[in-house]
Amino acid sequence: MFALSATGGCAEHRPPSAAAATPAGPTESDAAVPIEIGDRAFLAGDEIVIDEVRGEHPEFAVGATYRIRGHYALASHVRALLASFITKGDGAGQNPTQMVAAGRGTFDFRFTFFRDGWPHLSFYPEEGGASFGHLYFGYRETVYRGDLVIQDEIR
Repeated sequence: MFALSATGGCAEHRPPSAAAATPAGPTESDAAVPIEIGDRAFLAGDEIVIDEVRGEHPEFAVGATYRIRGHYALASHVRALLASFITKGDGAGQNPTQMVAAGRGTFDFRFTFFRDGWPHLSFYPEEGGASFGHLYFGYRETVYRGDLVIQDEIR
């Protein structure tokens, strides 16, 4: 079973260099991966939407690589780091990131499901610090459906 540790999610993050994620890996011929949306919270005008997940395995499995495509809206900040994580409480592993500007845009991330946990996409301030928006996703037990609370307005 995939589970979140008692220490919680990725509440604070110091962004790495904001090189765009390389979308190599899963291709159009790989399996479409069904997802369910779990817990989500955003500041007014912000949004992250997953359009498609494809992967080496038809469900999320440790060790398999996946490609997540989607789009976002950013209104609460001039710039932000959009990052992918698998929450387990220790922050280890490589996480695709993309620096994004206010407005609307797209993302195309490749990530390896490197450990048990709950996958999510989050916005972080450009200068680092606490997440100001998140979208948990997965399938069945890989979906975090809890009640995470962040500052300011939540929709």
